[in-house]
Amino acid sequence: MIRFIPAFVSVVAVALAAGFSFRARLPWLISAYLAVQCVFALCAWWNLCRGEEVFHSHGYRVFFASVFGLTLAVALIVSFGWPLGFRVSLALWPSLLLTLYLLAVALDAPRGLRVTMIQGGVLLFNGVLAFIARAKVDSPELRFTSAALACFWIGLGIFFWAYAVAEDGWTVQNLLIPPMLGIVCFGWLAWKLNGLQSERVLESLRDQSALTELQHLEARP
Repeated sequence: MIRFIPAFVSVVAVALAAGFSFRARLPWLISAYLAVQCVFALCAWWNLCRGEEVFHSHGYRVFFASVFGLTLAVALIVSFGWPLGFRVSLALWPSLLLTLYLLAVALDAPRGLRVTMIQGGVLLFNGVLAFIARAKVDSPELRFTSAALACFWIGLGIFFWAYAVAEDGWTVQNLLIPPMLGIVCFGWLAWKLNGLQSERVLESLRDQSALTELQHLEARP
């Protein structure tokens, strides 16, 4: 059970980031992705806590492939829909499709390995687009969000590729590295979003106090 603590903490980090994203009124695509990622992390943690045999079972592999595939699809929509827009992003589709073809067809590897490589390729692609997003946004909330998503997707994509080619299966690393990436990236994002919102509340209170004091001064005879 102790081994699954990082997975639970990552659920909390993603949940906080999702909550603060709604509070900060970020683009709905971002909030939707964070919500889906939170649900996936929660379901994965619950399945892990059911026992070691569940973690290595065929059912868990099917669950992971289907639910994580949905999460990956939402992440891909986020990458293409924000901030470049779907029309501009159409020019990037050929490079993604070529990458997926090379990983799925040209790669001479077992099916499970190819699926993991494809997932890693999509994550890396999303991460690069998220870094590009930093040059397209103006608000600090969106810059922090693009940085957190880029680091998480690129880090997870690299891990997926390393996990696919590892000879020993990387069971321990699989229980530690992805949750730690979630804790660091989404925990940092939640902290930044909360700090920015708190600063703006304080600035609003100071402005209101200064305006009230000015009105009192003007009201004096």
